[in-house]
Amino acid sequence: MDTGHHFRHSDTEPSSSQDPINWIVVVLNLDYIQNSVLPNLTKRDFSSREELEYKVAVTAAGRTPRVIYSSDLGFPSSNEGSVDSRMNIFGPSSNKRGG
Repeated sequence: MDTGHHFRHSDTEPSSSQDPINWIVVVLNLDYIQNSVLPNLTKRDFSSREELEYKVAVTAAGRTPRVIYSSDLGFPSSNEGSVDSRMNIFGPSSNKRGG
């Protein structure tokens, strides 16, 4: 079905279904990620039977760092000390251990 909407690489090139896609826009639903995706991944990957083996947190760094998801109320806190591991999800790996 042709909706009449075509994206163009430039104004002079007509688009076709054979043109390669070199970009994509994805809109994420933060509420769904926080309340469904991350809790389910945490249960699946960091628990044994019904108990979590690790405290898990997803944080946003930057000018105003914030917690996006935490498996444990109050985690992470400023007095947690070091962490076992960190991973930069949306950027190059820093290969640094917490501490």
